[in-house]
Amino acid sequence: MPPKSTGPRESRGKKTAAADKNKSRGPAQEGEATTRRVREARSEPPCVERVEQATSSRDMPQYTTAREQKVMEKLRRLKEARAAVSTPQKTMPPQTKTMPLTPPETVTRSDTKKRPYSERYTEDVVSPTPKRQQKEKKKQKAQPITEQLFVDTDDETDFYQSRPAYVEHTYAYIQDRLWELVGQQTSEDGITTVARPGLIRKFAEKHFGFKNLFSDDDDEILQKLREMSVHSALLIGCVTDGGPRGVKGWLEILKTPLERQALVCAIIGKVLEEHVFASLCFGATPKQLEKLHKDIDLKYRDYPEDGFTRAIRRDKHIRTAILGGSKHPHGLPPDFTATAKLLAWQLHTVLEPIRALVAPSPSHHHHARATQHHLVAALYRIVARAGLLSLRMRLDPSTVYHATSAGKGDFWNEREMRAFNRSWMVKTNPTTQNEDVVDEDAKYQLALVRTTVWPGWKAFKKGGWRKADKERGLRVCELGRQWVGLRWGRQRAWEGPAATTTTTTRVEGGKKGKGRKGAVEEEEEEDDDDGKPRWEEWLMVWAKGQRDPREELGAIRGWFAFSVPGDELEEKE
Repeated sequence: MPPKSTGPRESRGKKTAAADKNKSRGPAQEGEATTRRVREARSEPPCVERVEQATSSRDMPQYTTAREQKVMEKLRRLKEARAAVSTPQKTMPPQTKTMPLTPPETVTRSDTKKRPYSERYTEDVVSPTPKRQQKEKKKQKAQPITEQLFVDTDDETDFYQSRPAYVEHTYAYIQDRLWELVGQQTSEDGITTVARPGLIRKFAEKHFGFKNLFSDDDDEILQKLREMSVHSALLIGCVTDGGPRGVKGWLEILKTPLERQALVCAIIGKVLEEHVFASLCFGATPKQLEKLHKDIDLKYRDYPEDGFTRAIRRDKHIRTAILGGSKHPHGLPPDFTATAKLLAWQLHTVLEPIRALVAPSPSHHHHARATQHHLVAALYRIVARAGLLSLRMRLDPSTVYHATSAGKGDFWNEREMRAFNRSWMVKTNPTTQNEDVVDEDAKYQLALVRTTVWPGWKAFKKGGWRKADKERGLRVCELGRQWVGLRWGRQRAWEGPAATTTTTTRVEGGKKGKGRKGAVEEEEEEDDDDGKPRWEEWLMVWAKGQRDPREELGAIRGWFAFSVPGDELEEKE
């Protein structure tokens, strides 16, 4: 009967004996032994082969100490890393001497002190593989600019939930009527043209797209523009901004065909927003509007009433008191036609100074009345369509429609705005020009709103889509984004009253004395060309051409005074 194998016990016994033997060694002796073994590994290639064979076989030898095991493990890793990069040893000629692996600096140290924290993590870093480097380079590369990034469309953005089928049919009429007024852009031709230009855009292109002006002199054009009424000057200043160039920026807007068309669309859009869509019932008589304000908006404006409850009450009031007793042949409010005609003529009066910049033709006097008739007829059609849409919104008891307009100088917001001059903005981007050195000031140029053409529309409904959420929260549907015009630049830094007073005093004081007036005018012209921002509102530019600027501006200031509380507040007190 063969004796039982005692291999594992013998190996454990040998390991224990070697450990007892190492315990008798001192730190210096142990370091010398380690150094000697490393030197042998450097000078004798068979030592390296022995380590490789031992580590690859199952019966790995038991080393005397744990430190030796760590050293040999590092040697094995370095061997594998070098073999992966260098040429295999079999392909080398027999005369070539095999270079041994160079162990790290910490292996050749004779002391037993631990490495510092920084060395432990900086020396053991393994360089990334070529595939990993390629992936990192691909991530660092910027994505190429494609044409799809600059397509400004009216397509709906992705929604995080699937909308019910009734949503599309609910707002289809309202959305189509909005597109009929302002136009619609699609992804196919959203940069240069539009699929449905809209009534307002057609009107601006037909009557205000002229390129020939009556004069090429800026002073004559400015003098002609200062003859406009205060209402025209006020509306122009509300919807657009001349920029940091002052008067030159305003003349650029009025002389450039595309900017002039956008200005006309913006004026029409602002008038429709304030006088048509903001009216509780467009076309009602003054007494009916006063009663509607008093019985609905003022009486039920406090909690627990909200916009949805007021919409329900307003719908009932309009149907019973106005539409039921109206003698209009189409069932409209009694003053609908008269109000639309009056607003069309007022718009014609506001836009006439801009129309006067066109160069006169030989048959200008013969066709003046015909041109005026076409202008007013086109404006009446726009106002009437907007009035019908406003009534349709007010007669929806379960929906609140809200319009939001962008402000001059606001930052460009992709999700809420669309720009008519976006292709021009992409071409003139100061940070993507084909130059080796980018201007330092170009890094701080931002896309800012210069002209507010048309407001964005949203529809609000109370409650959720499910039956259990009918009284919880609200849901929103975007009907159209804001239509704006953009410019590259920095936001305006508004000056305080002290800075404005100091500048005015310096200019007025310099005009005193013989010959000082011309000198001050030359200084102002030099300041315009030195690159400094010269912000100036159009209302101030217009007032300088009037006989008494202070009197004209004082009359306008009273229009924006806060209204005094009415009798309904005094009765509660």
